[in-house]
Amino acid sequence: MQLQYDVVILGGGPAGVEAALLAARAGLHPALVTDMPLGGRSAWGSLVPSKVWLEETHKAWVIGQEAFSLARVREKIKAQSQRIAQDARMQLDAAGVAVYAGKGEIASPAEVRISSPEAGDIQLKARYVIAATGSEPVFTPDVKPAPPRIIAPRLAGAMEALPTRLLMVGGGVTGVEYASAFAAAGSSVVLLQKGDRLLPRIDAEVVQAFERWLMESLGVEIVTNAPVASLKIEGEEVVAQTPDGVRYRGSHGFIAAGRKADTTFWKGAPEQLILTSSGAIQINEFCQSSLPNLYAIGDATGAPMTVNQAQMQARVAIQHMVQGSNTTLRLKPLVEAVYTHLPIGQIGDTTPSEEAYLVYKSFSELLKAQIEEEVHGLIKIKVDKRSGQISGAAAFGPHAIDILGLIQVAIHTGVTWEALKAYPLPHPTYSELLSKV
Repeated sequence: MQLQYDVVILGGGPAGVEAALLAARAGLHPALVTDMPLGGRSAWGSLVPSKVWLEETHKAWVIGQEAFSLARVREKIKAQSQRIAQDARMQLDAAGVAVYAGKGEIASPAEVRISSPEAGDIQLKARYVIAATGSEPVFTPDVKPAPPRIIAPRLAGAMEALPTRLLMVGGGVTGVEYASAFAAAGSSVVLLQKGDRLLPRIDAEVVQAFERWLMESLGVEIVTNAPVASLKIEGEEVVAQTPDGVRYRGSHGFIAAGRKADTTFWKGAPEQLILTSSGAIQINEFCQSSLPNLYAIGDATGAPMTVNQAQMQARVAIQHMVQGSNTTLRLKPLVEAVYTHLPIGQIGDTTPSEEAYLVYKSFSELLKAQIEEEVHGLIKIKVDKRSGQISGAAAFGPHAIDILGLIQVAIHTGVTWEALKAYPLPHPTYSELLSKV
């Protein structure tokens, strides 16, 4: 069976669903192909489970609202993932998007082949194809899940008991979020990071303050320059070993050592689809790949692997399909966030330079922070000396991501730092950190 569409989207996660809805609203005839439930790996294996863990441990540890319950975590993850899938289905159906279940593969940007367990093989012809195929966790033969003792994010919802001592492999966003959640739930956590600090994509000064909070407030043991060569079960223990033979022991292991773009959809000549050095799809400012009719969005394009980045790319790609060179949307810096109890995040560049000056503000200055006894944290803002434009900011502390959201709006709309801070923000709030004299 062969069908014709304006655009075929591969992937039913946040990027794919956003692109399909925008395409329909723009008057295009779209189809979406997915080989897993709507919501994708984000809803069913990574983002939703981690955020449920964080929320439930926050309620138990910080608020003291109720005792932590693994059963409640499992139920909430399942319910929330199903809700996302149901909401996506309702929106797609209402917009008239054709949804196909099956693995989508392409050998050229004009044709998608679907191997469907229900309808057999289907061919979809399209003017454009969007790869929104997401990413997969990185494992090696010696560092891979072995449930229930050695797990990864997609297995966290199925845990039968809390670890007494958890070895967390990886100090990126996922590793840090889960490390803080398990520590808040009562587990002893050893965080093993291959580099010299956590969260290498975020400003080093701000990360240093964040690391102190993790160690002092949550009791997380941070071990840097500790790449894990193997993670094995030995009797009743899990043992992590570094290349130089140093061994760390725990009751459980958790692998959060990174993700890689999923490009398995491409069945054409390897040299036609140009990839980056990290194996992601290389795109231009309009999200076009090396093949003009093939666009790529979301995790398939590499870091930052965030939902807001995926959604922005979807908007840029669809507008470019409709308006061509007249498109007004461009890819700009977006906030990258880590949703620990006290969150940390960054937008743009904060590297010192002769052309810019740095602004530092401490959360301890705020009445709101003093009342809530949440005085940990700071914000660092980089401002161009000539234009006054904000080129980047990093923040750690209560509501840090919301504050960075205000800075994102300023960066995208050209509001200068002096203009942003000129008008006092509501008092007492955390946002007034930006306007406090």
